[in-house]
Formats: sequence, structure tokens, C-alpha cells
Amino acid sequence: MKSLLAALAFFISFSASAADAFHYDQRLAIDLSRAYLSAFNRKHPAESGYTDAARGLVSSAIAAHNRHLVFVTFAGSGGPGGSYVELELCKETNLLTVVEAGAVDNIQAYRADVMRVNSKIYVASPAVCPVEVP
Repeated sequence: MKSLLAALAFFISFSASAADAFHYDQRLAIDLSRAYLSAFNRKHPAESGYTDAARGLVSSAIAAHNRHLVFVTFAGSGGPGGSYVELELCKETNLLTVVEAGAVDNIQAYRADVMRVNSKIYVASPAVCPVEVP
């Protein structure tokens, strides 16, 4: 029984990572996102439906200009809204860096837009990675 559970856990983790556009630490992405959204909630308590109990959905994409982006979304506690954090894996430092965090009126529409990002799509978000490392 234990070996079956171990094999199932391995298969699930392999399946989840196979869907990623590149290798990154998903746990770190979720932890960073939770920290930024907690700070966002302190500043804008009425805008975000984010709660610490919310379960994050993580997706990744390689956008135009070889930007390695990670999107973490959280459905709101009530209604169609939700919160998001966009991260970028900087190739110069190999670190996940927060690009932006906020709330949207329709989290499902935001998630659908994120799923369409590919290497031909320019994502209009701030550049956060260093151009070169000293």
C-alpha cells in the first residue's frame, strides 16, 4: 500500500512538473505570492478577496523576449474575483522575482489569458530582472 501511494505521489508530481514551461520552485512561487498578497491586503483591504486559506493555482510560460514568467492565482472567497501574483525567473540570478500583484474582477478570465501566453506574445509588465550581473 505504501509503495502504491509513493508511486502515485511521484506520478502526480511528475505530471504537474511536466506541464511547466521551465523548471522553477513551485513551493517558493506560492510562498512568495502569499507574502505579497498579504501585504497587498494590508494596503488595499477592500480590493482583494485573498485569504490565507485560499489554494493557489500556479502556471508558467515563456513569453516574448525569453521572459520566464510564473503566474500564481487565488480565487476570491466569494464571487468571480480573485488575486494574482506575476513572478519572473531571472536568468542572470536564477531567482524568482515579483513583477506585480493585485486583484481582478474575474479570476477565471485572468487565468484563461495567462494560459495563452507563449513565446510570440509580449507581456506588458515591468522588467524586474537585471540586465547584467556585476
